[in-house]
Amino acid sequence: MPKLNTSNPEVISYLLKAAGYWMKKAKIDGWRLDVCDEVSHVFWKKFRQYVKSINSDAIIIGEIYHQSSAFLRGDEIDGIMNYPLREAVLGFFVERSIDGMSFADKIVSKLMLYPDNINRSMLNLIDSHDTERFLTSCGGRVEQLKLAEVFQFTYIGIPYFYYGDEVGLDGGKDPGCRKCMIWEPDRQNTGLLEFYKRLIKIRKSNKALIYGGYRQISAAGLFVFERMLEGDRIVVFLNSSDDAMPLNSSDLFGKYTDLWIDKTITLGADTVFQPDTFKILKPAD
Repeated sequence: MPKLNTSNPEVISYLLKAAGYWMKKAKIDGWRLDVCDEVSHVFWKKFRQYVKSINSDAIIIGEIYHQSSAFLRGDEIDGIMNYPLREAVLGFFVERSIDGMSFADKIVSKLMLYPDNINRSMLNLIDSHDTERFLTSCGGRVEQLKLAEVFQFTYIGIPYFYYGDEVGLDGGKDPGCRKCMIWEPDRQNTGLLEFYKRLIKIRKSNKALIYGGYRQISAAGLFVFERMLEGDRIVVFLNSSDDAMPLNSSDLFGKYTDLWIDKTITLGADTVFQPDTFKILKPAD
């Protein structure tokens, strides 16, 4: 790979012209920038100005593994691949190395690092071309993968999943995580594929999950949070444990529309969440 001086005006001009060519020729409307913390701030500032001048809605995501405030001040990249969040998700949903309270603390600390508009542009991933597949990390336990995906699709930011996750593709660390896609339908986990499709539909149909605020309701026992937008509320319940969990908070009792099954249900003192289960609920009028 060539080593370029990305502070050199001629280099900058050459690379910006390449970016502009593909944006105009192929209508590219977003960029994922590999290890962008190894490229100068001077370049990324000019890159952003140029890209946004062509398409103000084009998104710029950087691959940075660590805290990235220097790049996320609104004049370089829009967001990063959220590897720190991935580590917290692994610890809570798979390894069980942290409890709900610790998971909530990690989430809040990450939200406090950046402005709200940056948090909404984070590419929230659970695996990638550089990591072990999440399903492999789970030891093949699809229910743990599903819980992590429910969190991904209902949390602040952009839910990102790696090709093949949606049909049960597994794989260890590189090169195992980059193995070929399963194209034959009879080898795919079609039930898992339908699960992803349902999650996508629920997110697209409920603007609170895209644009809403975030509030933690409970983290001891059941992990419960809500997303809110202009009076619209969606409450998410996750039981990431091997034990059944009762609903102990009377504040959460009442009627809801269960967005997963599209039916009205009632939560009360006798409500119990089985291990590795979830609910995405909208309070009934």
